[in-house]
Amino acid sequence: QFPLSQHLKHTSRKEIHFGSPQQLCFDVRQEQVILQKCTEEGPAIHQQHWDFQENGMIVHILSGKCMEAVVQENSKDLYLRQCDGKASQLWRFDNVSSVDK
Repeated sequence: QFPLSQHLKHTSRKEIHFGSPQQLCFDVRQEQVILQKCTEEGPAIHQQHWDFQENGMIVHILSGKCMEAVVQENSKDLYLRQCDGKASQLWRFDNVSSVDK
């Protein structure tokens, strides 16, 4: 049995693409991180811009907040929270490449 792997790609446009071939982008609604159709233009495009930091944090550029895994009673979701470097804000990536394909 193969481990489940999530294929994410951080593009030169600062988007995080999920899945293939049907690509979705990480977006934000009311501080919750969600998957949305990638925005090509217009003011909403900045909602989908993210910065990967060497320390493992993923920063939502527009708000300056960090992606954090939040565990609630019956769910685990991704939210934007003030960056403080706690373990739930640190992400590890395998096969990191700077090449856009």
